[in-house]
Amino acid sequence: MKQLYFYIILFLFVFEGLFAQNNIVGYEYWLDGAYADKQSLQVSPVENFQWQATIPYSDLANGLHVFNTRFKDKNGYWSSTVSSYFYKMPTVGGDNSIIEYEYWLDDTYSAAVKESVTASSVLQLSQLMDFGKLSNGLHQLNIRFRDKSGQWSSTLSRYFHKLPDLSQNKIIAYEYWLNGDYENKVSTAVQTPQTFIVLDSIDASRVTEPKNSISLRFKDEAGQWSSVVTSDFYRPAEAGFTYIAGLSDVAFTNTSRFADTCEWDFGDGKTGHQINPKHTYEPGVYRVKLTVENGNNIDSAIHYVEIKGIRTLSSNRGGNAGIATVTFYGGGLTGNTQVILTNGGNQISGENVRLLTNGELEVEFNLIG
Repeated sequence: MKQLYFYIILFLFVFEGLFAQNNIVGYEYWLDGAYADKQSLQVSPVENFQWQATIPYSDLANGLHVFNTRFKDKNGYWSSTVSSYFYKMPTVGGDNSIIEYEYWLDDTYSAAVKESVTASSVLQLSQLMDFGKLSNGLHQLNIRFRDKSGQWSSTLSRYFHKLPDLSQNKIIAYEYWLNGDYENKVSTAVQTPQTFIVLDSIDASRVTEPKNSISLRFKDEAGQWSSVVTSDFYRPAEAGFTYIAGLSDVAFTNTSRFADTCEWDFGDGKTGHQINPKHTYEPGVYRVKLTVENGNNIDSAIHYVEIKGIRTLSSNRGGNAGIATVTFYGGGLTGNTQVILTNGGNQISGENVRLLTNGELEVEFNLIG
């Protein structure tokens, strides 16, 4: 006799008070909706009950069924019913080889095609199916198999898409849009030849963020659109800044575009990452550089900042035995700068004034006598 085994573990959580020591003393089970044919059993009082039952099912019809069980405690209260589905398969004996299969498209079972095959326990199907008269679009292929006992398998269904003949198909148009804004898409017709570079025609001037996305799709002669291809792109970073110089303090204004990060080199050995920084200088001429970046794009801008005045000089002493050469370092210095050495009421004007570089002036003094 065929037997059906069920393993059921029921745990009762013990609460203080009302449910303390609330042991299981019995249970009952039945199949499907046949509660009148239930089986009732008693058990020794236990808190945690593990039940293993052997249930005859030889008279049960093939197909889907429900197993139901519930438990009773020592106070006479029944638990909620626990139900589980199971499927009884038909008895298969002897040679259960596949001898036939049939397939049909969509819901047209009346047009199913049946094919006999050499009896085999495992069938590797390779069948050329004629879909020439099938319309383009989405369809469903259904197939099932029959064994020697006459039993059919469950139906296996798979979706597929029949495409039009694209052997001579050509692209006739494309459209693109930026940052998901399909309402403002740009549509362009394509003329032969078919080899063209789309990026040469894309206008990204209206985007205002460093990182953006572009979505693109193509239309063929059959009027079909391709899938949408979306990629991220960065607008090239554009570095720029202006400044206002005071007696020693300089205020910088960052005018860069499409930048994620910025780095300042103030020209005096100091750096910074503020958007619009202020910086204090000693007199001199400084090469200030701003570098901005987004993604893999880097750009920089350079300005020379001049603070007027003398920062230092060398040499700072000379004797009356000859010519003393002094180099002045600072800002506002030119080749026409007048340099005068005073000693009490005496004045000695500098000779051979030469501007070596921005912020560096060389002057000779005749100290003879």
